[in-house]
Amino acid sequence: MIKNYCPFFCELNFFAYLCCMKNDNKIGKAITDKHIKIVKKITKDMVISAYKNYKYYVDSDLLDSAIKISSIRKYKHEKSVWLDNKELYTYEIDVIVDMRSGRSWKNNNYCQRNATRYNRYYRNSIYNSVLEYLKYFGIDESDNPTISKIQYKEIV
Repeated sequence: MIKNYCPFFCELNFFAYLCCMKNDNKIGKAITDKHIKIVKKITKDMVISAYKNYKYYVDSDLLDSAIKISSIRKYKHEKSVWLDNKELYTYEIDVIVDMRSGRSWKNNNYCQRNATRYNRYYRNSIYNSVLEYLKYFGIDESDNPTISKIQYKEIV
């Protein structure tokens, strides 16, 4: 007799989807200081194009798209508890991706309906593009930023 194991695997996939967005290094509530207020104010209206660099692979579907940072949060890093002299921070970033592609099957509605799959495909490319933009604000890979939420919709 074959049992139906579909609910178990669906729960496992959903758990894996949530774990990739979780930032395990944060402690406490979000910090609002002068640095993060300036970063939020400047990035509020900026639209980022997918950055193609020789170091990073950018998915070809994202080359026509536009990326906007909708929210950025700053948290205290868990390693700063052990280090007395240095404050370490980590960041969580929410983004909106506008798929301006001419392909009918890669539009915003289709990517939003299949968000689990396309977030897995595009997360690294979006991360590299956003990180390349945020390096001018002093946020780099050593700060361990995380793309926590990706939405596919038109940027107005």
